[in-house]
Amino acid sequence: MSTEKYQAIMKDTFGPLSHLSPPIGREREINDATTLLHRSDVRLLTLTGPGGVGKTRLALQVAEKVSHEFTHGVRYVSLAAVFNPEMVIPTIAQALDLVGIEETPLFERVKIYLRERSLLLVLDNFEQVVDAALLLIDLFTSCPQIKMLVTSRERLHLRNEYAFELLPLTLPNLDGELQPDELAHNAAVELFVQSARASNPNFALTPSNARTVAEICIRLDGLPLALELAAVRTKLLSPQLLLQRMNHRLQILVTGARDLPKRQQTLRETLDWSYDLLTPQEQRLFRNLSVFIGGCTLAAAEVVSQATQQVDDDILTLIGSLVDKNLLRVVSSKNGEERLQMLETIHEYGQDCLLQATDAETVYAAHASYYLALALQAQPEFFRAELGTWLDRLEQEHDNMRAALQWLLENERWSEVLQMESALWRFWLIRDHQEEGDHWLERTLTTLRQISTDEQERQIGSPLLASAYYAAGVMADSRGLYQRSMERWEESLRLYRASADFSGIASTLNKLGTVYIRQDPSQAHAYYEEGLAIARQHGDAYSEAAALASMADDAFSVAHFEQAKQLCEESLAISRRLQDIRSIAYRLSDLGQIMANLGNYTRAHALLTESLNIHREIKDRLGIAFALIPLGMVTLYLGDEAIPHTLLEDYLTSTPQDEIGNRNQVAQYLGSLGEIALHQKKEKEQFAARALLEESLAIFRQLGNEEEMASKLFALGTIEFGEGKFFQAYTLLSESLTISQKHANRMMTSASYYMLGQVEAHKGNFSVAYNYIEQSLHILREIGDRWLISSRIIQLGLVAMNQGNNAHAQELCDEGIKIAREIGDRRQIADALNVLAVLYISKKEYMRAEEVLAECRALSDYQTTCYCVADQGMLALRQGQAEQARPFIEQALSMALHTRNHWYVASCLERLAIVMAMQDNIPQAIYAWAAAETIRKTILAPVPPIEYDIYEQTMSKAKASIDERQFQMLWLEGQQMTPAQVLSLEKQSHESATTAIPPAVTQATMTTPPSEPLFTDELTGRELEVLRYLARGLTSVKIADELCISPRTVQAHLRSIYSKIGVATRSAATRYAIEHRLT
Repeated sequence: MSTEKYQAIMKDTFGPLSHLSPPIGREREINDATTLLHRSDVRLLTLTGPGGVGKTRLALQVAEKVSHEFTHGVRYVSLAAVFNPEMVIPTIAQALDLVGIEETPLFERVKIYLRERSLLLVLDNFEQVVDAALLLIDLFTSCPQIKMLVTSRERLHLRNEYAFELLPLTLPNLDGELQPDELAHNAAVELFVQSARASNPNFALTPSNARTVAEICIRLDGLPLALELAAVRTKLLSPQLLLQRMNHRLQILVTGARDLPKRQQTLRETLDWSYDLLTPQEQRLFRNLSVFIGGCTLAAAEVVSQATQQVDDDILTLIGSLVDKNLLRVVSSKNGEERLQMLETIHEYGQDCLLQATDAETVYAAHASYYLALALQAQPEFFRAELGTWLDRLEQEHDNMRAALQWLLENERWSEVLQMESALWRFWLIRDHQEEGDHWLERTLTTLRQISTDEQERQIGSPLLASAYYAAGVMADSRGLYQRSMERWEESLRLYRASADFSGIASTLNKLGTVYIRQDPSQAHAYYEEGLAIARQHGDAYSEAAALASMADDAFSVAHFEQAKQLCEESLAISRRLQDIRSIAYRLSDLGQIMANLGNYTRAHALLTESLNIHREIKDRLGIAFALIPLGMVTLYLGDEAIPHTLLEDYLTSTPQDEIGNRNQVAQYLGSLGEIALHQKKEKEQFAARALLEESLAIFRQLGNEEEMASKLFALGTIEFGEGKFFQAYTLLSESLTISQKHANRMMTSASYYMLGQVEAHKGNFSVAYNYIEQSLHILREIGDRWLISSRIIQLGLVAMNQGNNAHAQELCDEGIKIAREIGDRRQIADALNVLAVLYISKKEYMRAEEVLAECRALSDYQTTCYCVADQGMLALRQGQAEQARPFIEQALSMALHTRNHWYVASCLERLAIVMAMQDNIPQAIYAWAAAETIRKTILAPVPPIEYDIYEQTMSKAKASIDERQFQMLWLEGQQMTPAQVLSLEKQSHESATTAIPPAVTQATMTTPPSEPLFTDELTGRELEVLRYLARGLTSVKIADELCISPRTVQAHLRSIYSKIGVATRSAATRYAIEHRLT
């Protein structure tokens, strides 16, 4: 029906309200209400809902739709101006045109008039005359053909009444990108936009304001009156400015249409109308319940309200009344427990009423007291099987906890503040609220430090202060603020010692050990041992298990896996005895990782699976992620390459997307899994690492989580560096550095400087490289992180060596090895020995180089083994032993190809060329040199100075031994060969002891350029996958299905692809893929 026709009918029937347009977004409600009125057994239908929800407009639309079914039509009766129940019948009579004075009582005349009529009576705004409801029963009894459609803010509670609750409009979903065309179909947004255009004809929903408009609609609860009042403001305020003022909605939502009733011209007047209709007892309870943030349980409402309610108040009945009057809602929480909630607009009004009340402070104190008690009740549950249930409960009450803590702080109730913070820190840690927990604790402790130490301890007591400092240390440590965590734990230890709290002493010593392990391992071990001894002496099994777990982690970090296994098994046994379910789960995960490193993947899989099952049972979301990370890698080792994504999908299914912090945890899961794969240095894991890290980075970009972006950019930059893609590595690492500096993250800043130095060194820019690595070292020295210092010093030594300063290089290598040995990290010792061996080779101290390389190989992981083997080959070459060098260099080249390390592939090809040239196999030497040069030109990396002399000498001799024209022909052929082809050909030649090149090989593998993708290294691996699927015609949803990622992530990848290849459409991107041989 057109708006014009609708308003014509409305004018005939409803007179003054005929100007109202049909309600927006109410199609389902109109149909449902109409269906009810069609039923013969429904004679009284009451539309209920809060003020401003649109009851009148919906009633008029429903009445218009059913009007043809009533012979005598529809009569509208407005009761907005009627406050005396006795005036209801006279008002109905006036609407029926029953005027004049007669002997027959007015009510009888109304009944006589309606008795034979088929008519729908619309009674609007019945809430203030609800005591007249019984009169309606008499009307129904006397007038069998009439029906009534009533609007009221509360039910009439009559027999045979059908109540129809009208809820606010459906709200938009803020997840992902908000497209204006899609958003415009949301009912709340549609009403806001339509109302805004009535006030400002130029208003439009655009990509730049779509999210803001959606947020405005959410902040206004989808309440039609509020949306219309807010939309009027768009004549003066942009959506962005309007949203900024939404913290005080009631001040904004004024100046409604003049022809509306006065109670609907501002939202406050609408709510005043509802509030004034409440009894004094109901008003008091309404104010009291406004103290809750995000709702409350029935138990909480009863306890807090008892602080000010009268003794004879029946709180349950009063709550029911507020629910009936639509000032309060009953909703079911995720655990099935019913909660009481207010719409935010009503809640803001209620808080204003509470602040004006004389008993406000009593209510706030009762609220704080209740949630402090709840926090203390939860504290011991962190070590029990019901942990998951309690975490969910604390999450649900998080806003109330915040409000209670804020009130306690403002009123300087320090003992209660510290009790609450000490009770909640494990919740903050497990549920990824570390930054918030850190804020609360530091704010409290900073304020308390203004009081003398003696006064603090007198007012609060050492044990409670010690507990707070301990919690503050945990929060700081979880955020990577190691210096601050150390300071907090040292103060905690002092206070625990002062109060002879041996459990606290043991726990804090263990935590201090985890900090000192990075800068003073001997002190860390002393802390571990003392904490373990105290725990055992005083029978503190929890602290004993924790100390053993930390010692196991320390042993694991330096690759002492058998020792780590023994300690972890001992800790696990204690936790099982205590039935400390969460610690059991974490120790199982730790032990699974240890077994994986020992090569027992089957046992590791069983342990990690058991850990995962426990974490799921107690609903520890972070624990689930931590179990899935190594489990995903173990399944890779067991041969199932698809399982990491299967596990992720399982995680996403079991953990709803709307839970707080969940998307960050998903991204952290992906990133951590990728980083573990990255460190395996194997081809299969490298592919997994790239895909997982890129997925993680895409999510963090969507979330705007810059610090996590920096971490994943760094990891991806490391992958690109490892594959010799220095331009891409430099871009990623530079962005990581910029973000890390912005957020003052010194550890990530140091790491980014270090890797940028590595990139510049491999490109031959040694002065720049030295500066980067030196800055990285300076930061580590400032923060006292000895764990990583040796790696920086050793790399400075390698750079100095390439600058020709062997004396300085020797000093740096000696210092680096000394620190690495003190730390005891086998991998760092191996890296340091490898660089020292290179130095000895360059100094022609070959026997010392041989000894160092032997020790290096005994300690090396996969990547360092590659370097050691290659340098063993170089050592033989420097001594003129080509045949002894050959197997070492062939092995190193195979390993470099396996890890896709382009820079080292080039270096190994050059060394292999020297072997072949020394054995007079000149053609194949030229092939190898040419193939290496192709790689170096691609990655912009010259031959390093420490290798240039033997490279230049050998090539000059080779060029001199053949004709220049022949040399050029062989060089061109070699440029078209892949490294694998060079290696295969060299092995065939060596096995047949001939330098001849088989004709078939020449024709098939050298003269015809390989059909490989053109150079597209500016696109990441995952972006190439997305582009290939796009070129095949797949939609974003189909691509998401193929890659096991979300459609939003596909869109994020496509935006990045379009930007990098300079296109704006799918068809252009498809053409690019075809032209670059990606299909």
